[in-house]
Amino acid sequence: MKPIKGAYRLRKGRHDAPGSYYALTAITAGRQPLLASPNAARSVLASMQWLEKNKRIILAAGVIMPDHFHMVARLGESPLSAVMHSLKGYSAKHINHACGRSGTVFRRSGFQPR
Repeated sequence: MKPIKGAYRLRKGRHDAPGSYYALTAITAGRQPLLASPNAARSVLASMQWLEKNKRIILAAGVIMPDHFHMVARLGESPLSAVMHSLKGYSAKHINHACGRSGTVFRRSGFQPR
């Protein structure tokens, strides 16, 4: 996958602050509409709920679109990168299973905090 021009600038100065709120976006690889199916959307939602149940985040809001999702969450004690790794990894595994596919689901660039 080709690196996104200027993506390194998104990480410059990034830090985790437990208790702070973050607006986050994750985008599917190639902007494929992999989240359009109800089962795929449920997988992302279940991941968000699991993170909240395990006190890694407090979910304030989330929206799932066909090729990306947004969420606003208050960070627990886990690093932001670990939270997003868990969220995207669990979701990708279940999305691939539900859609009968294999391979990358989300962009490798990670996530975009806003």
